[in-house]
Amino acid sequence: MAIDPKEIIDAFLQVAQLAHVSIAITQVRYELLPAPHKRPSGLPPGSQAVYAFLLADRCLKVGKAGPKTQARSTSQHYGMNAPSTLARTILAHRQQLAAMLPAERRNEVEPLHETTVGAWIERSTTRLHVFLPAASGALTLALLEAFLQCHLNPVFEGKVA
Repeated sequence: MAIDPKEIIDAFLQVAQLAHVSIAITQVRYELLPAPHKRPSGLPPGSQAVYAFLLADRCLKVGKAGPKTQARSTSQHYGMNAPSTLARTILAHRQQLAAMLPAERRNEVEPLHETTVGAWIERSTTRLHVFLPAASGALTLALLEAFLQCHLNPVFEGKVA
């Protein structure tokens, strides 16, 4: 599955319209940080976002961050400092992750541990951010998150994680 952020935004705007959420295409923007990526330092002022960690053509995790929960997007998923992070999930599901990698890269998963998994995430995953105005509210952000979860079908989402 190739990720096309413009197609994703167009489809989300249709969903938002069906949900009677008033948001214009000019209010939604995206950012794609190809692997290797640097951890984001924060959200743009006045915005909130839904983010996805992508490994080649697979989505690993989708999450959301508002102005008061930026750490969720910028740092928590790279470490063990929160209950449900991508790093924890990777360490708990190494075999599942290794199976998604090309044969020549599978050996890099087994030696990962708490202090190295964050760097592996930076080296190996692409980040997709879809930004909304903070003024659009928490429900619109939740709608976008649910839409991206359905659209991208993340491997490590819900009870699997």
